[in-house]
Amino acid sequence: MKNKKEGFTLIEVVIAVMLIAGTVTLFSKISFTTIKASNTNKQRLEALIIAQNYIENIRFNRDKKIIKDLSSLKEFLEDTGFETSNIKVIKSEKKDGISYNVSIESSESEEGLIEIIVGVKPQDSNDIKIGTKLFVQK
Repeated sequence: MKNKKEGFTLIEVVIAVMLIAGTVTLFSKISFTTIKASNTNKQRLEALIIAQNYIENIRFNRDKKIIKDLSSLKEFLEDTGFETSNIKVIKSEKKDGISYNVSIESSESEEGLIEIIVGVKPQDSNDIKIGTKLFVQK
């Protein structure tokens, strides 16, 4: 009679466990990278929305004749909670537990034309900058 052994050897079990562990590690890295990229994209999208809202708010107040020139723009921004420096105004904002630093730079490029650049920096991402030029009638 032949001596027949059934089952797996220790080496086969170790190799199988290593293959399973490698596969799980690979999928967890892919999942982590995907989640991180998703969060970064969400923050960048929120930053873009915040910047666009500030530009639209400035345009609306220009249309209501509240903003008439560069100095009235600075006054308006100070009234809305921005801290003023020589070149730009800065404000911090929180949305969904994430902190965003908002900066607005403005300059008069031509007579009656104000150039505005709104920058928003999420806490875990690169900053977003969008700009526009506003015509103000004097």
